[in-house]
Amino acid sequence: MLTDELADLEQAKERNKEEAKMKQHLNRVGSGIKYQFQLAKRQPHIAFISLLVFAVLCGAGLAMIFMVEDDRHEEAKSIAMDLSTETGQWFSDQLDQAILPLFSMAQFVSELEIFHDLPDQIGPAFENGSLPFKPPRTEESPVTHRNVSGVCDAPHVVERFNRIAATVKRNANMNGVLVNLQLAPQAVVCLLHPMVNTEDFPPGIVMNNTGAWGHDLLTDPARKFIAEATIPSEKIVIAGPLTLRQCQDCDPTVERAFIARIPIAMEGKEIVVNDVPYEKWGFAVALINWNALIERSSVYQTFEERGLEFQLTRTDRKFDAENNVTTEKVVVLAETPSFANATSGDWETVTTALDTTNNEWEMNVSYQYNKWETWKVVSVVATVLVSFFIGLLCFTILIQKENLTLMKKRYEEDVAQPQKLRLRAFLEETSKSSEKMDIQQVMNSNPIADIYANCTVLYAAIDGFTVWASEREASQVFVLLQTIFFSFDETAKKYGVFRVEGIGENYVCATGVPEPQEDHALKMLHFAKECLGKSRALMKTLEMSLGPDTGDLRVKIGIHSGPVTAGVLVGRESNGVKLCGDTLNICAAVNKAGEADRIHLSHSTVQQLLAGGFKKRWIERRRDSMQWNGMQTYWVRTKSGSGGKAGSHAARSLLQEQGQVRFDESGLADETSSQRSGRSGSDMWELDNSSVQFPELEGVSAHLTASDNKQDRLVEWQVNMMTKLLKKIVARRNKSKKRFQKTNVRSPDLAAVVKAGGIPLQHVAEIVTLPTFDSSSAVTVGETNAVKIKPEVISQLRGLVRELAANYRDNPFHNFEHASHVTMSVHKMLDRIVSPDEVNYDGKAKSVAADLHKHTFGITSDPLTHFAIVFSALIHDVDHTGVSNGQLGKEQPLLADKYRNQSLAEQHSVESSWELLQQPCYKDLHECLFANDAELQRFRQLVVNVVLATDIFDKELKALRNKRWDRAFHGDEIEPDESVISCSLTERSSDASSSHGNGNESTRSVLKLQDTNRKATIVIEHIIQASDVAHTMQHWQVYLKWNEKLFNEMYVAWKMGRAAKDPTDSWYKGEIWFFDNYVIPLTQKLDECGVFGVASDECLHHALENRKEWVLKGEAVVAEMAKRCQAMRLMPKQILEESEEEDDESSYQDEPDDWSV
Repeated sequence: MLTDELADLEQAKERNKEEAKMKQHLNRVGSGIKYQFQLAKRQPHIAFISLLVFAVLCGAGLAMIFMVEDDRHEEAKSIAMDLSTETGQWFSDQLDQAILPLFSMAQFVSELEIFHDLPDQIGPAFENGSLPFKPPRTEESPVTHRNVSGVCDAPHVVERFNRIAATVKRNANMNGVLVNLQLAPQAVVCLLHPMVNTEDFPPGIVMNNTGAWGHDLLTDPARKFIAEATIPSEKIVIAGPLTLRQCQDCDPTVERAFIARIPIAMEGKEIVVNDVPYEKWGFAVALINWNALIERSSVYQTFEERGLEFQLTRTDRKFDAENNVTTEKVVVLAETPSFANATSGDWETVTTALDTTNNEWEMNVSYQYNKWETWKVVSVVATVLVSFFIGLLCFTILIQKENLTLMKKRYEEDVAQPQKLRLRAFLEETSKSSEKMDIQQVMNSNPIADIYANCTVLYAAIDGFTVWASEREASQVFVLLQTIFFSFDETAKKYGVFRVEGIGENYVCATGVPEPQEDHALKMLHFAKECLGKSRALMKTLEMSLGPDTGDLRVKIGIHSGPVTAGVLVGRESNGVKLCGDTLNICAAVNKAGEADRIHLSHSTVQQLLAGGFKKRWIERRRDSMQWNGMQTYWVRTKSGSGGKAGSHAARSLLQEQGQVRFDESGLADETSSQRSGRSGSDMWELDNSSVQFPELEGVSAHLTASDNKQDRLVEWQVNMMTKLLKKIVARRNKSKKRFQKTNVRSPDLAAVVKAGGIPLQHVAEIVTLPTFDSSSAVTVGETNAVKIKPEVISQLRGLVRELAANYRDNPFHNFEHASHVTMSVHKMLDRIVSPDEVNYDGKAKSVAADLHKHTFGITSDPLTHFAIVFSALIHDVDHTGVSNGQLGKEQPLLADKYRNQSLAEQHSVESSWELLQQPCYKDLHECLFANDAELQRFRQLVVNVVLATDIFDKELKALRNKRWDRAFHGDEIEPDESVISCSLTERSSDASSSHGNGNESTRSVLKLQDTNRKATIVIEHIIQASDVAHTMQHWQVYLKWNEKLFNEMYVAWKMGRAAKDPTDSWYKGEIWFFDNYVIPLTQKLDECGVFGVASDECLHHALENRKEWVLKGEAVVAEMAKRCQAMRLMPKQILEESEEEDDESSYQDEPDDWSV
């Protein structure tokens, strides 16, 4: 018993201990929770932020759920709407094509006298001398046919009519749909073709139209209403659908047919309707087999595949002769069997109005969509729970952060840390983000700052960056900056260099801060040397993606040693570490006074280097003092640094007497003496090539490195740009889902395009027809990037560009580098076209694509057009001889005869380049570029138009272009050109449509499309014109560079007797005239067309500024250009070649052990 009691007592004690522990734990938890709430009560923003996070996340989640549901609904609706629009448009286009022959028939009646007297011979009904009815008509006898024998069966009339109608019907290419054409003078059916039709029907079915011969439409109660409505009209009137039978009890010959009529106006003829006379000859009539058109469409199969239902309707007006009333009736022209059941429940319907000539045609498409699904309930519950837990987590984090802030504050009050330790700890331990502070907190804060006495600061700048950037898109500018600066940052980690925020293209860094370094100057110099080597390699590599002159960019570096003040700026989102002091200002001045591709050292840095064991022979004294208190500065003698200006000095110094290297009192080589003596390898500080990486670019040959010559890099850049366009072409072609259109996929024949004969100038078109908008072919960047171009295609493209580059002559201006500069400008302008500021980019992708297509006249929608423009820029000066067209005609009279003394160089460039392009070795490239003959024809037409547009001095061509511009963009002032209505009809048919269809909806749409294509064509031509003289609309230094090249070319031509006068005499005034009469008006046109956005403002700004500068400085510039040109002609050729070779030299060797880090 005692044992049991003791055991119970022990158990009770254990239970009491467990309960005490649990109570203690609960008390701690309760105290912690109480403390948390007390802290939250003292800081009410914590609870507010947490609740706000919960509310925002919950609201955003629920909004996302409903947005997803709306997007799915909109997607289903969009699919239905797109299909409705596409199908309806197809029917509308086909109907327009079927009725367009009426314009041709009307035109023939107007022009051929053989038809003019038919109304007079028939005469109005019931008038004396008019043809009688058969049998005689009375009020009780509703006879509707008149005896037209002897008039409408005259052999010569019938034979002429049948020949014309057969031709028009055949050209319409609507076999089985357009089954009969008729002429009805005085509203009496007189001439019909074919009279008996079997060719448009299956075997056994015959359409005999003899019963319609002599039918008087104005006296037939059933037809009178439509006939009287047609005569006053200026457009085609369609009646139907009607059932056509050969007899009352016969089976229908055409179950559903439309009858289209167009009135024919003719002076001296008259038809009276309701006592109102109209100057009309009669009608042209077309019978359309609607069922045959339905069968051509495969519309039922399309909707069945999509799981959609459709109904095509027409609101028809009919006259009830018995009751003398007009009625309207909605007639179903076509529908799926289940459409009637798809108008309720989960089905929704979208309706699209068709663009037809008269009455209301509508395409109704029904799609199924379930609004309530299980996933919505699950998503809502999950969203609320997740939002709650995230809000709770946010509350906990804010409480902990508040605790840390309180602890940190107490710690800072008790312990005063040394400034250097505080700065180091700040950089190592604090996060990049900091709390927001108000001005009072900033003023009362304890700054983290200190002075570092032994530091070296480097200031690096990209020489020529501002000029280079003015020629490029903003994205390309930052590709270069982030690539170069990332490379510098990676090198900085290697040498322990601290990066400081810079401005623009300037890179600022320091050693000796925040960690003191004894060899801070030597480390900085090694860092500078490696950055110099990397920058040269990267610039040349980037030239293959960023274009001309990138490889010529060089970094210039200035280094100075001295004390700096370092500290942290609080209240900033970044770490806010700043350096300040006179050392940074002197370093910036040293950089500014330096030269590209060289390291410029201050005197204090040189002292630090020599004290650290750096060899004196690797430093040379600068001959002139820097304009900063007369400071003496020095150059680092690197082998790669001898390029650029130094390389040129060395080459030209060979003209002077050779001498020995002299040293100043400090033992450093003098710049002048070292230049006279040349530089030996032992006196050069070699660049280390071990760390230089050559990044790979997509589509660039693996064997290319930064040491390749400039032309190879430009070729690769051209290939890279054109490959991107090829991807867009293929992506659009793969995405296109246009129905009802067969595509010819056979291999394109480039030679066949020019077999028709003639010279390129004869094939310049006023209007180049671009593809119409196809919403299904709009592609995204991701879809374009996913396209893989076959290696054979890229290889052939590279070979083509190399051949074209080789065909350029070595002229100072008209050379391959100029072609690349023009191509780069074309790319920049096309980039501005495809992203205009006026388009709303917040809408759906297809809507944005449609807006872009409309705003840019269709230029953005066709990448083949872009490729044609870029290709034209590439070839526009191929085999240019360096003289004007006039001089070329004198030197090559056979060429002048061939091209009729107009645009000789331009036409020669087109033909020679096309002859190269059509070679069989580029077969894969042809098949990638052209899917069918239409694309090939369009490409050829664009190339001809664009290249010929670069001849800006031909007065006749210039006047024609100005007239076309006025017609395109000043349409209210210029009489509209309606000479081309449809390419499927003859020229006469087109003229007929312009004469008789001014009020016709379909004709108006054709004219609108024609006007859009005219604007697109003239804008494309102005793109190449602006790009050809792009240097006049760019930075002043760019203008000077290319202006001097052109001056040199003309000066050389004059010296060789290939020009009439010295360009020096008229160059100054000639440039002013060129700005006033060509460049500035051209930039104003770019702004007027409204598709280039701010790019046109940029061009106009630079053009005006350059003209202003030229007026002030042009005479001096011309004198200097002439002086340099004369000096270059006097300099020995061997010296120039050696200078150029030294400028391009890139030699990388291992560093000697005695100065390596």
